Amino acid sequence: MAVIDPDAVPVNPQPPPVMIESFLLDRAPVALDGEVRIQPNQENFEIQYTALSYISSDDLRFKYKLEGLDREWVDAGTRRTAYYSHVRPGNYTFKVIAANRDGVWNLQGASIRLSVLPRFDQTWWFPTLIALGIFSLGIAGYRVRVKRLERAHKTQEDFSHKLLQSQEFERQRIAAELHDSLGQSLLIIKNRIALAQRDIDEPETVSEQLGELSQSATSAIEECREIAYNLRPFQLERFRPEQDAIWDVHASKRSIKDTARPLRLRRLMIRSRTNSR
Repeated sequence: MAVIDPDAVPVNPQPPPVMIESFLLDRAPVALDGEVRIQPNQENFEIQYTALSYISSDDLRFKYKLEGLDREWVDAGTRRTAYYSHVRPGNYTFKVIAANRDGVWNLQGASIRLSVLPRFDQTWWFPTLIALGIFSLGIAGYRVRVKRLERAHKTQEDFSHKLLQSQEFERQRIAAELHDSLGQSLLIIKNRIALAQRDIDEPETVSEQLGELSQSATSAIEECREIAYNLRPFQLERFRPEQDAIWDVHASKRSIKDTARPLRLRRLMIRSRTNSR
């Protein structure tokens, strides 16, 4: 029979010194000469650590924590490797502590700093660039829209200006035709009537004057027809009804007002032609 006195069993009061042995990044070793930088395309890493003890080294226990990720210490037991995967970008500090078989902990432990670099789309300025790009596209679209509206407005103004010029030219031309051709024809008709009245006692002379009067009246009627036809503004016939909708309200009112007089003149000429027949 063997008797053991627990109080007589020696206790090791010395905490074991802790050290980090290696750092594997995607299973490739990394030098531990400073802060470890993990590139965006590197996702998995493992940290191997150990503690020195000449008494029951297999009974050493470990705890570790990645500050910035782990809220509490991870009890690794006797395992001597920490595994991490897909850690978000940022700066971290890995700490590991160890205890001997008697539960005496080395709270100072060992540590290593590491930095996980962000991908392009994980940087703070990436959403800023996206916002600036969307804003720039909005500004560009707005400017294109304004340019189109300005060109459309200028086209309307040019068309209205050309239409007014054409109508003014038609007024001047018709006035000249009324004075030169139709006026002369009416004057000839008046003179023929006066001659016929003077020679009313001579049937042959009156008949000749009436024949010439009929020819002059026919010529005047043809001139009225031609003038009435020319009163139609030819610019309007180039546009379909749906295209006329692009005119603004003021231009439409001005065009209607300007064309009212030629239309009244046309009606008077048609009425004169009807009465002459």
